[in-house]
Amino acid sequence: MLEMKRKLKAMEKAMQDVVEHWEDVDEETHKQLTNDYPFNQSLDELTHELSMWVKSL
Repeated sequence: MLEMKRKLKAMEKAMQDVVEHWEDVDEETHKQLTNDYPFNQSLDELTHELSMWVKSL
């Protein structure tokens, strides 16, 4: 379980990094990233939910 928790924490950190830099992309890149975005929630919301879940473990 400890190894899985470490991997989940690493995923959480990676998602936080992506969210942090998401706003810095140019308009063309933003269009490409969101064109086929596969989730019903924003990346911010997904990251927050993942963080809450990881903290609860």
